[in-house]
Amino acid sequence: MDVVLGSLATVLGVVTVKAWKRGVKGLFGGWGASARWSLPACLLVFLATGGYIFKRMHGPGGYQSNAAAMAWMVDYEQSIQPLNPDHLPDITFVETDVQLYPATGRYSVAGRYTICNNTAVPIDTLLLGVSPEVSSWQFRVENADVLREDLRLLVRCLKLRQPLRPGDSMYVGFKLEADRSGFIPYNSEHAVARNGSYIELDKQLPYFGYNPGYALDDRHDRMRNGLPAVAVVPSPDSAYRRVRYHTTITTDVDQRALAPGRLWRSSESNGRATFEYRTSGPTPEGLAISSARYAEKTIQAGRHALTVYYHPSHSANLPAMLDGVRAAMEYCEANYALYPEQALILAEIPVYPGAATAYPGIMFAKEAVLFTADYTDTSRVNHAFATAAHETAHQWWAHMLTP
Repeated sequence: MDVVLGSLATVLGVVTVKAWKRGVKGLFGGWGASARWSLPACLLVFLATGGYIFKRMHGPGGYQSNAAAMAWMVDYEQSIQPLNPDHLPDITFVETDVQLYPATGRYSVAGRYTICNNTAVPIDTLLLGVSPEVSSWQFRVENADVLREDLRLLVRCLKLRQPLRPGDSMYVGFKLEADRSGFIPYNSEHAVARNGSYIELDKQLPYFGYNPGYALDDRHDRMRNGLPAVAVVPSPDSAYRRVRYHTTITTDVDQRALAPGRLWRSSESNGRATFEYRTSGPTPEGLAISSARYAEKTIQAGRHALTVYYHPSHSANLPAMLDGVRAAMEYCEANYALYPEQALILAEIPVYPGAATAYPGIMFAKEAVLFTADYTDTSRVNHAFATAAHETAHQWWAHMLTP
């Protein structure tokens, strides 16, 4: 951006000085040798960089006006909802290999689902889609034919040559790429930064069936676009499934990548660091990852290691956070059930819509609420302690016990 603005300022500056000295008519002649080459050069730089920025901003996953975004949502509901199959498979195992590039604000994923037909009838049609924030995507399903593909709405409808029978499983492979650089509208739940990336990956990976999350929810907007007053929402039973996760993340060598599950192995090669996580069994659906130049602090609470990953300069509230995690752990184990894992992690992330969020074995917390806020006034609620305790309780309520 500095280049495009600098080149434009140079062009305008040269023209302004010329017009100031010789008047408007002087712009049509009498240019010196240096001006004759510098002015076109700066203009060329301005056009080239401006065109590049425009292309990056308006490419796949990029900027949309409010009107264009609303039109996409209307088209999605009207075009894709009628294609929704009567029966959908369940995802039972998610394998992902994430290549994260913090310096350039992008990442790629190569992965595979294991899906199972838990219905009572054969499934012969798969409707697959991806997030509009993904810049490129591929699906790989063997023995299937494409019935319909919509590149604008990011969906593909497939016909299985051999229907998936009740109780049977099959694989669905996929690849995707996402640009989360400064050219793209910011989303705190889908952010890649030089130091402090956080991605709720489950919202970007492929999904099955019509996704009501992409429907307009404002009643007046729906009426103006000829849509029913209330969007169709799936039954509650379809929203809670348990899945096994195997997540591999490769990032810059000076960063630590985190994800739900146990760290099975880590390695370094060619200036890159790789971390492999696996859940010990089926867990509630949900997958988020982070990567940053973390410092860490660990305490032992009985048989559990409690660890906080944090920015090295954000250590003031560590005692309160660890006390909150330990207090909630002790209370929930004494009154409900034993925590099943050996470790529990609380990780700092730069920004989040709320204060924090919890996944099995790991919690992500916003720096402004837990890490950098001043809680030295003991007459006020210490939200570092309270939020850490609250998120720890989710290891029982919503993870061990789901609605």
